[in-house]
Amino acid sequence: VGLSSHEISGSSATGAVEGSGQLVGGLVGDNQDHPINDSYATGNVISSSRMVGGLVGRNQSEVNDSYATGNVDGELAVGGLIGRNADDKELPVGSGNYYTVSFTNRSYATGDVTGDNEVGGLVGRNGGEIRQSYSIGTVTGDSPDSDEAGDGGFVGRNTDTGTIEESYSAAHEVISTSLRSGGFFGTNENVGGITGSYWDVRSRSEEQSGDVSGVDTSFFADSDHFSGWDFDEVWEIGTTPAPDEEQRPILQWQQ
Repeated sequence: VGLSSHEISGSSATGAVEGSGQLVGGLVGDNQDHPINDSYATGNVISSSRMVGGLVGRNQSEVNDSYATGNVDGELAVGGLIGRNADDKELPVGSGNYYTVSFTNRSYATGDVTGDNEVGGLVGRNGGEIRQSYSIGTVTGDSPDSDEAGDGGFVGRNTDTGTIEESYSAAHEVISTSLRSGGFFGTNENVGGITGSYWDVRSRSEEQSGDVSGVDTSFFADSDHFSGWDFDEVWEIGTTPAPDEEQRPILQWQQ
């Protein structure tokens, strides 16, 4: 689907997607107005432009209980699940869009993600809300300007409107030419916007600001370590999908 302005539920795409323009996704290029629920994409996604994602190129609504497993390769705002999780500043005036912020809930991505800048394991650029989600793919950023926004194991750039909570990155590596890169985020412009989140220090060991912690792989196997996380209705400890295949929190709907 190029432009989606209707609800999508229980849908999937398995083929590779290749484009030369922006807004390229494994299932939807540009998601507007209505949610995507219980859906997935497994094909690789390639574009020479921006807003490129394993499931959705740009999300301007909701993505719930969904995942992507393909590798993703783009230029700017490139994510394993979503290229750009948009904020209200990006919504066109008079569009009728009733979402003031875009939401991503209980979702994950496993593919490797490559781009020039704003590259993230789950989302390239986040200006919305992300909750109870994770990513495990390797992230590679090759920006020609080392001082640009950067690349991270979970999100490349978290803008001043972006929030992330109860999420983690288990990226095998975060490889970046940017000075602004890290195990969880590349750039975080919202002080206090990331809470209760973690990354596996096998990818990057440098400390990051905010309520996000770098921990060893073995830390993830014990639910008691995750204070405030919902292990009653959302999470359980299980084996993450390939290529990770470690004991970590996974989403209950995966079983």
